[in-house]
Order: sequence, then C-alpha cells, then structure tokens
Amino acid sequence: MARRRPATVAIGGVPVTVPAGAFLQASAAGEAALTGLVLDAVGRPARAVDLFAGLGTFTLPLSGRTRVRAVDGDGEALAALEDAARAAGRAGRIEAERRNLFRDPLSAAELAGVDAAVFDPPDDAGAAVRPHEPAPGRAPPPRRPSWPARRCRW
Repeated sequence: MARRRPATVAIGGVPVTVPAGAFLQASAAGEAALTGLVLDAVGRPARAVDLFAGLGTFTLPLSGRTRVRAVDGDGEALAALEDAARAAGRAGRIEAERRNLFRDPLSAAELAGVDAAVFDPPDDAGAAVRPHEPAPGRAPPPRRPSWPARRCRW
C-alpha cells in the first residue's frame, strides 16, 4: 500500500494520526453525540479514567477538563494518542497505559481517587467485558449502540 501522508482525524479538536486498523466512530456526528453525553455525565472531575481508550475519543475531550488515565491494549492506538496529546500541549494531562483489560482489569484500589470512569469496550467484546470490582457507590456505565468504523480521509 502506498500513501502520500498519514491518515488523520480530529478528535476533540486535536489532530490524531490514525494507525492502520484503528477503530473510529461511524460518523463525526455520532462521535460528537457520544462525546457530549460522556462530558455531560462526568461533569468536571478532578481525575478520570478512560477504559478501552483507543485513539482518545473520550480521553482527548476529557483532557481539556481534567487529568485522564487512558488504558487500552492497542499499543499503536495509544502511541497515536500520546503523540497527539504532546502536539496539542496536553501530554501532562494524559497518562496512557497499555494493558489487556480483559485479562487484567483495574482493581478497586487502582480506581481510588478517580472521580469519573468512562467504560467503552470494543463492540466485539460482548459478554467478555465486565467490571470485576466496581467502585462502591458508582453507577454502572451507560450502554451505547454499536457503530461500524468510520472511514478516514487520506
């Protein structure tokens, strides 16, 4: 495959280089709607965690409000997120961690001090994804409809 320049997409107003095979929402309007729902739901937390963060669909908009721990098993997506955060001057607001959340979910102790958690597992995860130790007094994450991947512009 030949290309002239890397594919990029703006997420939360931040340009992100999209690695091959990365997941994107079906449309910009759908992404904006989901992001708006998440931002409205979490308000202005002191610290947030984005589980299955991918390229930063929720991490980047949240990082405009608070520090975010972005966790995902896709190292290429996290590297793209970190590069975008650095270029946008948000590197100090985003802590990216590569971790297989199916085999090694965050424990209640690791969620201590987190005021908001975004839980957005891949659509193909199905019943395999369950929070193993929900934080006491926290509401379960909202469900969202499945969306096919949006095409990038080259």
